[in-house]
Amino acid sequence: MLSPRIADAATPLQTQLDALRPGQTFTLQRTTYSHDVPLVLRVPNVLIRGNGATILATNEARSAIQIIADGVQLENVNVNVQSTTRRWDAPDQHKIVINGADNVTLKHIWVMGSAAAGVFVMGRSSKFWLERVTVSNTRADGIHLTDGANNGTVTLCTASRTGDDGVAVVSYGDEPSICQNISILSPVVQNQTWGRGVSVVGGSGIKVDSPTVTNSACASIYVACEGDPYNTMNAGSVSVTNAVITGANQNSSVDHGAVLVNSSRAGGSVASVTMSGFSISKTRSTVSREVGIVSYNGGAVSGIRMTNFTLAQKLAYPFGTNVNKSSYTLSGWTVAGAAYSG
Repeated sequence: MLSPRIADAATPLQTQLDALRPGQTFTLQRTTYSHDVPLVLRVPNVLIRGNGATILATNEARSAIQIIADGVQLENVNVNVQSTTRRWDAPDQHKIVINGADNVTLKHIWVMGSAAAGVFVMGRSSKFWLERVTVSNTRADGIHLTDGANNGTVTLCTASRTGDDGVAVVSYGDEPSICQNISILSPVVQNQTWGRGVSVVGGSGIKVDSPTVTNSACASIYVACEGDPYNTMNAGSVSVTNAVITGANQNSSVDHGAVLVNSSRAGGSVASVTMSGFSISKTRSTVSREVGIVSYNGGAVSGIRMTNFTLAQKLAYPFGTNVNKSSYTLSGWTVAGAAYSG
């Protein structure tokens, strides 16, 4: 069993973290550390071994662990918030924030509750590695990669009961650079209260392999360039392979279907998107289409390839689009066991 909580640990714990030297390892006691202000990891090239400890935020408005130094490794720790009352959105309010730091590694992390996102990667952070990070009960996304995050890997991570997207790559138009060269490998997303399962909303060179998405609120897989109010960058050179989707688009107020490609910013585009090896079942039966490619407000769509899709049920419209047929290719589809060509 854990030893008694270390009350009001923010100051002594921060002092210990700041006293580390590059190359050192710091091991937490197997206890609960409470903090009411953000904890900041600012010493580079240190290993923080959680040892099964719990870091508990008691103030939702200042509940983050912020990593702002290169080469930080954080492993084997529970990261919780005591309670939340609403959705927040600032760096102090996401649970773990990687901000402007390269070569950061998170391994075997359990995020149970967040006032905003569970893990938030920003500030053009590069070469990050997130492995076996489990996120649940967030007010916003489970894992959110934005603000020029690049050349990173998210592998074997799980997001459940998130208040928005499970795993999201988002490049907003007012950011200095696009998110690029990111691999998302074997993510598991389940039982969302809102949002898309795995989304790429503005990004280049994004690879998603073997996602499993169950009971998504909106689309289970979503690739887009969005217009107002988000005004994201273009999405291009995106691949999604070997997806298993069950029970998509459970929220009847949103008509996404299981898979949606969407270009809705004037002058924006979604291009060179490859999706292959999809197994889709138990999508909400009242969606207007199970898989869709759509364009609104002058957004462009080109080079969309959807190959080897297996749809278990036959809805009224397995596939729907309002773009020119030259913009996409469907091949190797079956719907309820029968060949389908769109």
